[in-house]
Amino acid sequence: MIKLDNSFSRVIVYNEDYIVKEAFPTLRELERNYPLDRINILTLFNSVNIDVDIILQMKNLTALHIENSKITGNLRSINCFGELPQLVELVVNHNKITYVKNLGSFKRLFSLNLDFNEINKVKSSLIPPDLESISLRHNKIREVDDIYGAYWKGLVAIYLSYNYLKSFIIPEPLQFLEILDLSNNYLTHIEKLSNLRNLQILKLKGNPFPDNYIQNIRTKYRHIQVE
Repeated sequence: MIKLDNSFSRVIVYNEDYIVKEAFPTLRELERNYPLDRINILTLFNSVNIDVDIILQMKNLTALHIENSKITGNLRSINCFGELPQLVELVVNHNKITYVKNLGSFKRLFSLNLDFNEINKVKSSLIPPDLESISLRHNKIREVDDIYGAYWKGLVAIYLSYNYLKSFIIPEPLQFLEILDLSNNYLTHIEKLSNLRNLQILKLKGNPFPDNYIQNIRTKYRHIQVE
């Protein structure tokens, strides 16, 4: 196994078991020394300048991770990765993203991870059409806009822990949702929890709920594992 020094920029190629196959200092070095059409899983770590054109040549890429790479402002600039025909997992965490534009160009994406950024609001239009899991932990989200309609209905897991949420409303049924993580926010109540009929796991710890609020949820919704 290749040992990595995380203090330097790294471009890492993994096999299907997420074991490191090759590591390069830049995407240019990767392009010169590795067949791009054989890359399935790629991580960019500590990358300041990301050559998008090289990544777009990786037509068999299924998972792209961009970590600790000083991406700032909005996420519109990575919409081009929606052109990757096999991409199903996108991780852009430990950056400084503040807001997210429409990600509808990602036609096959089912897992989106934007943990450890500075996002302060979530609009439903950011949800790609086939997305099943969205993770927005450790951001600065104060509100989640429009949790209804086709954008959210296919989600199986939503992770929103460690944000600044004060309320959470579920106005319409999310029939596929199984996991909802709202832990470590500023919630005092949740509205219309009954719309989550197939929910299996609900994480609420670390919120300033009134006394017995969580216990009352456990009593009312015995089929849900409340943590």
